[in-house]
Amino acid sequence: MRKAILAGLLTAVAMGAVAQAPAVAQESQDTCFYPTQWDGGWKAPNDHTVYIRVSGGRVFRLDMTNACPGLNFSSSHLINRYVTGSVCKATDWNLKVTQDGLPVASCTVASMTLLTPAQIGALPRSALP
Repeated sequence: MRKAILAGLLTAVAMGAVAQAPAVAQESQDTCFYPTQWDGGWKAPNDHTVYIRVSGGRVFRLDMTNACPGLNFSSSHLINRYVTGSVCKATDWNLKVTQDGLPVASCTVASMTLLTPAQIGALPRSALP
């Protein structure tokens, strides 16, 4: 009888702990955006990394698979070609770097990361899009 009561108490305590446990964070819906929400603002601190700003003050970090020539030249323009629908992941990008309207390089995006407000605040001013 004593074991049954002890087992009941342990079960009740465990159930209470589960009920009070914080909910698991759900994946943010802010990780996708439409190409029209990208205002064209971007900065590249090097030839492997691009920071872009989209509507709502969101900033994404794009990491390239290889060096992307021309990314960090001030006269370069970055465009995402032939994308329809929403941009949610690295494979949704088809980046081209142009200078004076001429294509300089195609850039393959390896990863796309939505930055938190703290991460945005920690970026050097020169990297803020």
